[in-house]
Amino acid sequence: MLNLSEAPVRGATKEESERRFIARDGKVIKAHSPAESRHDLMRLWWEFKRQEELAVTQRREIEEMLTSHLPEQWEGSETERDGEFKVVISRRFTRKVDSDVLQATAREFGLEEYLPELFRWKPEVDAKRWKGAPAEVTAKLERAITVTPGKASVKITLEEE
Repeated sequence: MLNLSEAPVRGATKEESERRFIARDGKVIKAHSPAESRHDLMRLWWEFKRQEELAVTQRREIEEMLTSHLPEQWEGSETERDGEFKVVISRRFTRKVDSDVLQATAREFGLEEYLPELFRWKPEVDAKRWKGAPAEVTAKLERAITVTPGKASVKITLEEE
């Protein structure tokens, strides 16, 4: 028997935490209770994922309504209080820099001295080339690299019968 986490869901009421979830075949599995099989866990995952996708869609629609008054080119943050709610709306622009164009432009106008002051160069590993590089090269350079595993991803699809 597999056990689901006993940890409460952040922000959920006791009633919400004790809700029952109905599996596809009509079998009822209570959240945070022992699951009978790996299949039950997959079924619960599938149901939670569907609920999550609906909640995300609805949350994004509400966020769109709350931010519809902002000008397209607005960047910054604003705070508003409404009853028991404090709402902070912020937007940052993503800025991508073409390193080659930047350096050529700086050379053209004699602005190279400003580059280290206005820009950060962040080395990143080109994984494909790294894997193909000679071992004697990567063995020496790897001491400058910290590798941490990412979160394992799970995708479950429902096979139609």
